[in-house]
Amino acid sequence: MIPLRIVMHSKKGYMVEHQCKVCGYRSVNKLALDDPRQPDEMEVVLDLIRKSARFFDE
Repeated sequence: MIPLRIVMHSKKGYMVEHQCKVCGYRSVNKLALDDPRQPDEMEVVLDLIRKSARFFDE
């Protein structure tokens, strides 16, 4: 799965859309930016998006 984009949902917050490299299946997962035990880091998410954009340019 590669991240495609980050979207802001009005009720669910930030979400990342992924696509399977093999079959093309897409799924959306809510980011856990405010999780006290194991939060997602926005900088890491943005870096992944930048890298995935380069993947599609090739």
